[in-house]
Amino acid sequence: MAGKRKLGARIYTFFLVLYGLAIIAAACYGLLMVWTYAEEYEYTRPHHALDSYLEKINRERWSDGMEKAVAAMPHETQTDEEIKAFIQDKLSSGITAVRKGGSADTSIYSLRCGGREIGTVTIDEDTSYRSRIDTTQKPWSLLQWRLYPWKVAGETFDFNALYNSMEVTVPKDYQVYINGVRLGEEYIVERDIPYDNYQKIYYQFRSNMPTKVKYRFDHIIGEAEMEIRDADGNPVTIDPNRGDEQFTKYASGEEFERFAEFVIPFAASYLRYISGVGDSGVQLADLRNYMYPDGELWNRMYDALDGLGWAHTTSINVDNVTVNAVLPLSDGFTEVDVSTKASIYYYGKGELTSDSNMRVLVYDDGERLYVESLELY
Repeated sequence: MAGKRKLGARIYTFFLVLYGLAIIAAACYGLLMVWTYAEEYEYTRPHHALDSYLEKINRERWSDGMEKAVAAMPHETQTDEEIKAFIQDKLSSGITAVRKGGSADTSIYSLRCGGREIGTVTIDEDTSYRSRIDTTQKPWSLLQWRLYPWKVAGETFDFNALYNSMEVTVPKDYQVYINGVRLGEEYIVERDIPYDNYQKIYYQFRSNMPTKVKYRFDHIIGEAEMEIRDADGNPVTIDPNRGDEQFTKYASGEEFERFAEFVIPFAASYLRYISGVGDSGVQLADLRNYMYPDGELWNRMYDALDGLGWAHTTSINVDNVTVNAVLPLSDGFTEVDVSTKASIYYYGKGELTSDSNMRVLVYDDGERLYVESLELY
C-alpha cells in the first residue's frame, strides 16, 4: 500500500509540475503575443513614416517630388542642375513638417523651410502590410485598432516663391540677354516709351521717333546675369545716372556746323525782332528769311508785330549765341539747343543783360533749312 501511495504521489507531482509548466508556457506565450502586438502597434504610429521621410529628405535635400516641381517650373535661362543646386543650398537650413492647418485630413503635413511652406507630404496606411498578428482572430479582433503601418503616399512642392524678376528699359532695337539667352518680344511689357531727352510733343506730331521698350523676365531663380547689346550686337553698359542721351546720336562735325551756321544768325535776328528795337517791320522781314512759311513760329511772329511797337527798348546788342547741341529727330526735323546773351537798353532802366535758352525746331526740305518753331526754357 505504501508503495502505491508513493507512486500516486509521484504521478500527481509530475502532472502538477506539468500543469504548472503549461500555465507558465501559456503565460509566456500570452506575454510574447502582447509584446509583439505592442511592437506592431507602435510601428503603426504615423510619426515613424514621417520621421523616416524627414531624415532622408534632410540628408539628400532632394526628392522625386522636387525634381517634378522643378521640371514644371519655367526657367528658360537656367538648367535643371543650376536650379537643383540653388534649392539644395536653400534647404540646408533644414526641413520640418507640421500638420496641415485647416485640413480635415490629418495625414497631410506642411513641409516648411525657413519659416515658409515649400510643399506638402501625405502619409497613408499601408493596407498591403501583413502583420505578425492576425487581427481577424480573437482576442485581437475585439480591439478596434488595425495593425497597418504608415507610408508616404505622395509629396508636392512649390518653389515659385524663389522666383526673382529683372526689368530693363532699352531702345527698341537693342537686344537683352539673360545668362546668354536672348529675350524675345514676348518678354516686352511696355512699348513706345519716349526718350527723356526729346520733347513729348515731338511724339505727337512726328513719325518714326526713336522709342524704348521695357523687358521683364520673371523666371529667375537665384543669380542671373543680364547683358545689353546695341542694334549691331555690341555689348553696352547702361549708366543709371545718365538719361537717354547715352542712347542718342547727336549731330557732330560738318552736320553740326551746318545747323550752327544757320541758327546763330537766326537767333540774333529773333532777339532783335522781339526786343522791339527799330522798325519792327524791317526786323520781321529779316527774320522771315529763316522761318518756314505759315509755320508755327511764322504765325506767332506775325501776330506779335502790332504789340512790338509799344516796346520800351532803345537798343540791343547780341553779345553771344552758342549752339549747345544738335539733335536729329525725324521726317527732316532737327532740334537745336541754343544759349544767347544780349545787352538791352530800356527806357528808365538803363542797360540790362538778358540770358536766354531756346530749343529751335529746324526743318530741312532737302535744299535749305527753315525754323518751324521755337521754345524758350
